Amino acid sequence: MSDVDQVTYTDKSIGLKEKLFIIAMLVCLCGALLLPVMQASRHREIALSLSTLDKELVELEEQRRILQSKIAETRMPEHTEAAAKINSFSLADIIYEKAKIVVVEDLP
Repeated sequence: MSDVDQVTYTDKSIGLKEKLFIIAMLVCLCGALLLPVMQASRHREIALSLSTLDKELVELEEQRRILQSKIAETRMPEHTEAAAKINSFSLADIIYEKAKIVVVEDLP
């Protein structure tokens, strides 16, 4: 056999430290890639929650205004008169000119 025909193969293996370093680098790389995705999903979750709270706030404000209008409506004289008719109450005018004020004092 000639010198050209002889081929030597060397077996190079990666050591334990290098394997651990490669695994640690891959974990760091995955973490660095996933961090922005996690932040974006959290931001989206908070934005949706805020939007839901805004809608609930608008609904509550609308309900408050409806209740205020109903309260104002029940204070009107027409409503009081209609309620008196339904409940069989009789309403009479109070004449202030004919009213007399009586003051009672204790005698010594």
